[in-house]
Amino acid sequence: MSLPPEAYLLLGILVLDVMFGDPVYALHPVRLIGHSCEKLENLLRSLKLSGYLGGIMLTLLLVVWVVSLWSAVYYVLQSFHGILGFLWQLYLGWSLIAGKDLYDHARRVWISIEQKDLEECRMRTGMMVGRDCFYEISEIVNRTSGLSYTRERALAAVSRAKSALETLPDSVFREGLMGLADLSVSRAT
Repeated sequence: MSLPPEAYLLLGILVLDVMFGDPVYALHPVRLIGHSCEKLENLLRSLKLSGYLGGIMLTLLLVVWVVSLWSAVYYVLQSFHGILGFLWQLYLGWSLIAGKDLYDHARRVWISIEQKDLEECRMRTGMMVGRDCFYEISEIVNRTSGLSYTRERALAAVSRAKSALETLPDSVFREGLMGLADLSVSRAT
């Protein structure tokens, strides 16, 4: 049985991500998208196109720009040799997936939460999201007591799940699920 090229592409992307994580350099595709977004936003604002309409136009222009540019590069490389087009897709997929780095960053946030180091937690979370977004989220969470509310809802959901599991016949499967529910309760408190 042979796999389609897309399967090899996905496998390659995942292997590169697990082995090396997200590549860090100035011309990273996400940085280029951010730079393009900033330039397009400034252009739209200079044309007095902001607010809802400006946001829609920014989104459409950015998507068209990025997809057109990346597709053009793909077709040029593909015209030279098929493997070059495949390598371009592999590079973009590896650059955009960032699963390992996201896990590593989230793990560092979790460790700072467990150590009850709020400043470290804020700093680590700020590395995962933009500063403006982070401060806005922090203010909303603090103002609404969002963490305790979320904790209460999570505990209630786990309690409901455990009640539903009680209806299952005794088995290793049921005990395993109950153990997972207990684990999520202990992590939430």
